[in-house]
Amino acid sequence: MSSKKKSPKQNGAKKASKKTQHWSLGVFKSSVNGGDPVVCYCKRDGTVAPYLAKRVTTKKASKHGVFSDMSYAEARAQLLKEAGIKEKPAAAK
Repeated sequence: MSSKKKSPKQNGAKKASKKTQHWSLGVFKSSVNGGDPVVCYCKRDGTVAPYLAKRVTTKKASKHGVFSDMSYAEARAQLLKEAGIKEKPAAAK
């Protein structure tokens, strides 16, 4: 027989503190779409994350940065603004 342990009640339990999100993003040349710029996760030194290496032609980002205390969309928009790239609207399906 297995016995199940119950966790003790926590009357004065603390709320979990909100974790700060950090985004390490870089602008790379895409391996498809004629080398259009694409935003991918990268290491702090600007090299592409290993699992995304097939999506890009260059291993070093033309522009990269680490952003915190913002959402992914905000970080991506700020990176594109700093790089001077205007985002193309998504193609209709």
